[in-house]
Amino acid sequence: DEPSSGLDVLSAGEVRNIIRTAADNGLAVLLSSHNMLEVELLCDRIALINQGKIVAIGTAPELKQQYAADNIEQVFIKIVS
Repeated sequence: DEPSSGLDVLSAGEVRNIIRTAADNGLAVLLSSHNMLEVELLCDRIALINQGKIVAIGTAPELKQQYAADNIEQVFIKIVS
C-alpha cells in the first residue's frame, strides 16, 4: 500500500526497482497506490477503483487507448468525472 509514500526521490526509485525486479523474477506483486505515475510505471495490469468498485481493468496501453488519454491519471479522471 503506497510503497513510496513519504520517501525522497532516490529512495522511491530504489523501492520501485525492488518491486519491478521481484515481478520480473516471477513473483506476484499486488500494488495499491493513489500515485498514478507509480501505477503506470510498475503495473502490468491495472484495476481502477472508485468508491469501492472496480471501474476499469486493463494494461496501461489498453486503458489509455480505450479512454483516449495520455496517462492513467487522465483515464481515472475521465471515468469518475
